[in-house]
Amino acid sequence: MKRFFRVNIEAEAEAFRSAQSEGGESLERMNLVVENPNLNGLRVEEIPGRSETEVIVSRVRRKETKETLTAGLSTELFMGDLLMVVGTQDHLEQFRRVIGSASETDLMKESGEVSFRRVVLTNDKVIGKSVKELGLDPLYGVTVTRIAR
Repeated sequence: MKRFFRVNIEAEAEAFRSAQSEGGESLERMNLVVENPNLNGLRVEEIPGRSETEVIVSRVRRKETKETLTAGLSTELFMGDLLMVVGTQDHLEQFRRVIGSASETDLMKESGEVSFRRVVLTNDKVIGKSVKELGLDPLYGVTVTRIAR
């Protein structure tokens, strides 16, 4: 088939990957310790700079219980909590300055009532919408950290 159509599968796959990554920085993960006393008792949605940096707080591990949980906009933060956040490298650095220090602990590897899924959306009504516009977090109790298009 590929000879008939004169298609180089490897070159086409590389061109597709390149087109997919165009126009935006890649997203990274960072784990942060809440050390800013001004954040004690605040909800994630109230963190200064969160909206501007578009950083997503996806997991939280409480200092007292060591239990890793899914974080949402209404999740309250406390001193010593460990957060897993997702964003561009520059935005993560800006967010780190507000929260506290980076941690070597990787919440992706910690146990808890958290799962990770890749989901494919095929409904035409959601094509081209941002994570915020989809509004899946409050609707389904999930935290969406990225969309691959």
